[in-house]
Amino acid sequence: MNPKHEVVKTQRKICLSSSVQSTLLGAVVGAFFFFCIYGFVVLDVTYDDWIRNATGDFAQSYYGWKFYRASDWHWPIGLMDGVADPSLTPIMYIDSVPLFDVFFKILSPILPGTFQFFGIWGLCCFVLDGAIGARIVFQLTNNVIYSTFASVFFTLTTFSIQRLYTHTALAANWVILLGILLIITNNEGRSIIKHVLLWCGLFFLAISVNMYYVPIIGILMVLEVIYLVFSQKCTVLGFSELCASMIGAVLAFYLYGGFYHISGTSVNGGGLGRLGANLNALLNPMETGLYLTGWSKFIKSKPVAVLGQYEGYSYLGLGLIALLSIAAVGVMAKGMRWIKNVWATAHVKIVYVFCAIALLMVASFGTEVTLNGRTLFHIPYPDFFLKIYGIFRSTGRFMWGVWDILAILAFTVVYKTFSNKVAAILLIACLLLQVEDLSPMLQDRSQLYKHKQQTYTALIKPKNLDPLLTGKKHVLFMGDKQLKFQLYYDVAEEAIPRSVTLNDFYYSRRDAIAIKKYKVQERKKMSSGIFDKDTLYVFDSFKEGLKFQDSLHLYYFSGLLWGSTSAVPGFDEIVEISPISVSMSEKQIQVKGDADYVGLQFDGNDAGFVSIKGDKQSDDVGATLDNGRRSLGVTKLSRSGVVHLQDNYKCHVQGYRLVVR
Repeated sequence: MNPKHEVVKTQRKICLSSSVQSTLLGAVVGAFFFFCIYGFVVLDVTYDDWIRNATGDFAQSYYGWKFYRASDWHWPIGLMDGVADPSLTPIMYIDSVPLFDVFFKILSPILPGTFQFFGIWGLCCFVLDGAIGARIVFQLTNNVIYSTFASVFFTLTTFSIQRLYTHTALAANWVILLGILLIITNNEGRSIIKHVLLWCGLFFLAISVNMYYVPIIGILMVLEVIYLVFSQKCTVLGFSELCASMIGAVLAFYLYGGFYHISGTSVNGGGLGRLGANLNALLNPMETGLYLTGWSKFIKSKPVAVLGQYEGYSYLGLGLIALLSIAAVGVMAKGMRWIKNVWATAHVKIVYVFCAIALLMVASFGTEVTLNGRTLFHIPYPDFFLKIYGIFRSTGRFMWGVWDILAILAFTVVYKTFSNKVAAILLIACLLLQVEDLSPMLQDRSQLYKHKQQTYTALIKPKNLDPLLTGKKHVLFMGDKQLKFQLYYDVAEEAIPRSVTLNDFYYSRRDAIAIKKYKVQERKKMSSGIFDKDTLYVFDSFKEGLKFQDSLHLYYFSGLLWGSTSAVPGFDEIVEISPISVSMSEKQIQVKGDADYVGLQFDGNDAGFVSIKGDKQSDDVGATLDNGRRSLGVTKLSRSGVVHLQDNYKCHVQGYRLVVR
């Protein structure tokens, strides 16, 4: 008999280290909560109604990407054309996500015509918040389960959820967490080369997401350099870290076009002192009712000194507040001997942590220290410092670093002062409290994004814009003030596919000097009778239209006057504009003089809300300016010469007789 041969199959076991397990579990936690809150529809890259419906800064980010995608490549790679013609515009100044913009522009030829990456971005932020948060806690506790539960707090960071799909790039709290992770893993014996590359890469990444992360991680980095040089006597390592960080930031800033118009006033946009954090920021849910609002089920909102302090929103959440309190009790319960022993072995690190908290808090206040509704005192920074500080005018965001450090401190101290089992139970109890406290926020986000929204309704109908843009290469906005954001977005939506450029647009760091200079230059040409046949002229006042009525065919819709050197078929043309006397009293306007059509220009506090009473299609009033202080309207005049309004409005009115054919 042939002997039986037993075939033994061996399988390689994939053994993951505990640190990798905690990181992966944190990532899974992040993905789980993203899908629970936002669902799956936002991951449809061809679905953009949810972004266009937002109309504010979120839509700005989207149109920044659309302009950048449609633009020719320039050097540095972050520059784009078409959005503030004839100048180029850095993508990093338009509140998009430069890292994703460049990556998906490279892939643009194989992407669908309509493509948004913001759903993918949100998922990445949740996954990375959970993964890196878990990795940090594991590094300090060496407990996979404990760090996994702790990762939920980072996944549900209050300010990240507040910012995601409003100021979308600022939802990347994981960038700050990466900086903290680099610091707490510095004792793992990294080579100088690896150390330098990691810090250089981190600061390059921070600029690639949003430059506001640079000063936050910069404060942490500078403190670590001081620690390395003076405590650890690692002078070369410390200064290498400092230089590498600066090189990474400067290189990224250059590549994304940050130096292109750095001398413009748009870089330092004002607001320093008004956009800081309040001393109550960590304990204040700050339910402002604005698009950037906070929530809490249990804690009542506290007053702030100025409205702009929403920038400092960094509510800890009741669960994290409770955990910090438990940590304090745990320390006191250990007694003075334990405290002295910890201080003897880790006093330098403890000082580092509290210095980081103190510096970030002071930086978050800006120039005014406030508590609730009161200003306590002014910080007299020197002028040269204010010029640099003012670049990061929304200083309240520095408080985000404080949130992260306090959270990590709470998780670590509770774990060190209680038994593993008790610490886990306390953590889970506080986690449940945190989720319940933030449930109004989570429900609001879920209701808004989990299901498809209604189709976007444009202020400027495509059927009106299409004929006007036919044969055009440029749109020239002639107003001195910024228009209502949605008007820019609606024009951009039709202009981008036609490769039509805009001379002005809404974005956070616009080169206001260059844009104004170009408008003045073009206005001089127009006053000399020079008009471009391939340009569509846009006016936000009848007075401006009146000046050029002999040279342009003028049309009115959506609160704006549109001018073209050639007639546009299918529209009622305004062939004559002249002033007419009008007076406004309670809910009506009296027109003094004969006119078939009258143009009305409202200016003042309520101008953006004016509505004419009537059911005619010509009773069209549209708000034009971003500040809501101007609107234009055209109406067919009745025999009585009275125009009836829907309400009483606090504004003044100018009238213009219009001849329409």
